[in-house]
Order: sequence, then structure tokens, then C-alpha cells
Amino acid sequence: MRSKKQAGSSVVNLTWEVHPSGYSWVWAAVRDNPIPVALRDDDAEQQPPKTLRRVLIPNSPANGRPYEPLKEYPGLHRTLSAVKPSEAEIADFAARFGPLTRTHIDTTRFTDLKGLESRPGDSLSEWQVEIENLRNLISLWETHRRKPTREVTEEFRKVLNLRLEDIRLVVGPDLDVELEPRSLRSAIWFQFWREIRGQVDLLRCVECHEWFKYNRQSIKTERRFCSQACRSKAYRRRQEKARSLHRRGVPISQIAKRLRSKLPIVTDWITRGDGSTD
Repeated sequence: MRSKKQAGSSVVNLTWEVHPSGYSWVWAAVRDNPIPVALRDDDAEQQPPKTLRRVLIPNSPANGRPYEPLKEYPGLHRTLSAVKPSEAEIADFAARFGPLTRTHIDTTRFTDLKGLESRPGDSLSEWQVEIENLRNLISLWETHRRKPTREVTEEFRKVLNLRLEDIRLVVGPDLDVELEPRSLRSAIWFQFWREIRGQVDLLRCVECHEWFKYNRQSIKTERRFCSQACRSKAYRRRQEKARSLHRRGVPISQIAKRLRSKLPIVTDWITRGDGSTD
């Protein structure tokens, strides 16, 4: 997992990995070990409960698929804040975006392989803490974004100082100082910082529900879709909805009203779908 500079940016764009094999929750022993040791369920039953943690690890030790979270998903902080803090939903998030940190788990005993093997892994409690903190601070921001109080600003400062501690300064080729997130967690919190500082405007696509960057100054009308593909998919869905309502006997005028479309357009959708034209 490495970082690469974005042209024209003061941020070094993080490259992270997602394992295509997916992720699973395992028990890991943390007592008297330099790094947590993943255990099979029967081995975990023999350990003192206080020494065990639930840890999410890749299903395979193979290298993951690289991607650039800061570039491809500018609203990951909002996406993670909406995740329910359950094992199933956290695993679904990791299957799309990867682990939170570079922490590794000793998986030698878990896999019965010869020689040391480790895989990236974060504990359930770590995931839950990040989700709760993001959820609380985003809610606080939504409430006070017009005029943050000194107390709100101080709360942001305290949390961000902790969460951004593994972002390091890098001197670029032009001797400019750049920022380099070292984990997905720090990249996510950096995205939150950018939003509250007004460096990026975000909207949520009404089709795929992903967050995307939106330049309010250069585009007069508010966009509802993140891409032309989502716009086209939503358009086809509206056409099919119109035909479905028509088959159920709903008058075309009522269909147009429900879909907030002009009557000639809805009529064309229905006649084309019925094979009356073309």
C-alpha cells in the first residue's frame, strides 16, 4: 500500500488495497504477543475471554486489488458513518474499501501453514469507535455548520488531532510540503476535515447512493447523479415504472403526475414499451 501524488494537489493520493477474496471475523489473542494472533474457534475457547478480540482479516493472504480512495470516493467519511456497527455490515464495507489501518495479525496458527504468515486486520471495537465518532461529528457539523460555536470547533480540533496523527508531511519535488495519509482511516478523517473546511462540496447520487464531489460555483443547477451511467439507469427505471403503472390501469395523466414528467413524454414511453411505435 503506497501513496501517489495527485497533479495540482497538496495531498499525496493514498493507494489502498481491497482483497477480492472478502473478509471474515476471527478471534485473536492479544495477551503476551507482540502482535495479535488469530485463532481457530476451538483454540479460542481455551483462552481467557479478556485476552480475546474479534478481528476482521482477509480470507486470503494474497495481495489485494489497489485503488485510490481519496480520488475515487471523496465521501467515504459519510459512507462509513452510515454503516451499522455490526460484524456483517462492517465486513461488507471492508469488502468494498479494505481495512482501516496497516495493523497486521499473526495468522500462522489460524491457517496451519508452515512459517510465519500475517494479514491486515482491525478489531471490531476499533471499527465501532470510528463509526461512532464519525457519526457524532457529522451530526454536530450538520447542526452547527452555519455558525460553529467555539465549543464545537474545539471538539473537532481534539478528535481530528488524534485521527490525523498518521498523516505525515512530505517534501515534494518543488520543495512544497505535501500531506500523505498513511491509512484508510486517516484518509477518511482527512475527507471529513476537507468538508468542514469548505474545500469540497458533496452530494449523494439518488441512484447508486454514493457521495460525489460537486462544484457549486461552476454548475448552476444541482446535480442529482454522480455519472451519466446512473442518470441513464434512473431514466430507464422511470420508463419501466410508467409502463408498469399503465399495465395496472392507471391513467397516463396520473402516471405523468406521479413521475413528475410531461404527459407527451410519458405517452411516448408507454407506446414504445407496448410496441406501438418503432
